[in-house]
Parts: sequence; structure tokens; C-alpha cells
Amino acid sequence: MQLTTPNAVEFLVNTDLENLPLLDEINFRLQFAKNAEHYFNNHVHLGFDEHSTILSQKIEEIIYQKGFSFEGDNQFSSFVATDLNDFYIKLLRRTVSISYFNCLLGDCFDNHYVKEHDKLIKISDKAAEKYGKESAKYREIDSVIIKKLATVDKYGNMLMIMIDNVIEFDQECFDMDLRPYFQNPSQLKFPLNVELMRCASFNTLILDVE
Repeated sequence: MQLTTPNAVEFLVNTDLENLPLLDEINFRLQFAKNAEHYFNNHVHLGFDEHSTILSQKIEEIIYQKGFSFEGDNQFSSFVATDLNDFYIKLLRRTVSISYFNCLLGDCFDNHYVKEHDKLIKISDKAAEKYGKESAKYREIDSVIIKKLATVDKYGNMLMIMIDNVIEFDQECFDMDLRPYFQNPSQLKFPLNVELMRCASFNTLILDVE
């Protein structure tokens, strides 16, 4: 049995996190606009100096006016920043991508796994009411339901593992890799080669549903 789930989720659960895809310019701007303040305050940690509010406003304007380019920015674990604005925008691209794909996984869990699981339970309950739990007919139906539930639950567990891995990837890898850049901002020199070494070496399970 194979659950019918979004193609993007099927791709994600079969992808090493070091190769986490990045949102393109259009989708990045759309997702960023939904909760810009959250991304600044909780992920990018804009706080270089007393002008951080002005800096964040400037970066927002650049993003909304499409005054940036992701040309050549293809790998999650490394990029080249041409200036401070470009540095922040490319970091935001990664944090927004992490958040977006984790939401996809969560939505798939709620809207596919949970619904499919509940549907199978209801079929079993109705069969029990109709035929009685001691009947041969119910045991036949229940046997099929148990097999399908095993597959569905396996997939649900895989989604939960992937969701947990993405959260760990965000907190234990991404944030730690960025810490040195935020500790000595005045010493940053551009163009700046940013290497997210922990992200590049982060491994996760390749998930498969048989």
C-alpha cells in the first residue's frame, strides 16, 4: 500500500538534509512576506549594532522590490555573499526554506497520515458493528485493516522522524554554523565565502515506504 501524498513531501523524505532544496526567488518572497518579523527575530538574529532595525527594514525593501539575485546560489551548505545585505538575504533564503519544507511535512502528517489512519479505524469500527467482532467476515476485514494500518503508521513515523530531523538540522547545525559570523560582524569582509560545515556533514535517514 502506498499513501497518496504530495510530490514535494515524497521528494523531501528521500533527500539527505545536506541537499535540502532552496526556494526560488518568487516562492522565497511569498513565504518571507507571510512572517518577516519572525524570520528576522528568531532565525537570522539581526542585532549587529544599534542600527539593526534600519538594516532589517532595508533588507525587507530589497526583498520586496526584487533587488537581489540567487544566481549561482544552488547549494544549501555554501554561498558567496557580495555584501552585508546579500549575506542576510541568502541566510533568510535558507531559514525560510527550512521553515517552509518543515510545514509541508507537518501538513502532510495532519492531512494525509492522520486522515488515512482515522479512516481505516472507522472502517474497522463499522465492520465490527455490522458483523460483530466474533464473526469470520469481521476477522477477514480486520486482517486487511491491520496490514494497511501498519503501512500507514510506518509512513507516519517516517514523517515524524523527518520533521524532528529538520528541526534538529535548523537548531543544531544551521544556527551553530552561523554563530561565528554573528560574533564578529565588524570583521566580515566581502565578497564573503560562507561555508556551513555542519550542514554539509549532516546526515539523516533515507526514508522509504514499501
